[in-house]
Amino acid sequence: MKDVSDKIMPGLTHEHHPKYFAYYTSGVSFPGTLGDILASGLSVGVFNWINCPAGTELENIVLDWFAKALGLPKKFITDSPGSVGGGVLQNSASECIFISLLIARAHVIENLKGDNTELHDSVFLPKLVAYTSEDAHYSMEKAAKMSLTMIRLIPTDSKGKMRVDLLKEAVHNDINNGLVPFFVMATLGTTGSAAFDPILEIGQFCKTIPNMWFHIDGAYGANSFILPEMRRFGEVWNTQIP
Repeated sequence: MKDVSDKIMPGLTHEHHPKYFAYYTSGVSFPGTLGDILASGLSVGVFNWINCPAGTELENIVLDWFAKALGLPKKFITDSPGSVGGGVLQNSASECIFISLLIARAHVIENLKGDNTELHDSVFLPKLVAYTSEDAHYSMEKAAKMSLTMIRLIPTDSKGKMRVDLLKEAVHNDINNGLVPFFVMATLGTTGSAAFDPILEIGQFCKTIPNMWFHIDGAYGANSFILPEMRRFGEVWNTQIP
């Protein structure tokens, strides 16, 4: 502890300090600290349901809490009829983006293979293209590199929002050149300026493109929708998520 105090603490950036305004804060709170103590003390490996039923069920419960707090449509709640809710808690937003990209890649390759199950996945990698805003978190670019897929950074407008017209142009150009657009990531709260991309318009466009996966990175701004008066900035929270 002396080494921590003398050697580590002087060089730390205290992101939870009330005067820290670079990027987003760490969100340290007493309930959060208690949660960390419990998680570290129990040290449960939640690999799958059989390995740890309680831990796996708790993930779904917490995600239901979060969906309800944000006011998401009922389809995101696990016990709602026709639900597509549930999921897995990740360690970071960067990890969420990477895993979402990998899942989308697996789905599109499976569809492209069809009955040719003997083909290796690598055959299709040179054709896959992902898209995001030029102001999106850089972890998206890292995820594309680790996934061995191409990425297009779409320019933003004067308010930092992704330009949907340029997204459409890029996607259609790639299709015409024989490539396969498969992943679009929009951002609710870009790291640099907290801009919200027009997710309704982007989502509606993605529905028109075969094999397209639409991911929303809400790590910075989406938490604000816990406050009902802030949900108007999400455009679609009170209507329908595409």
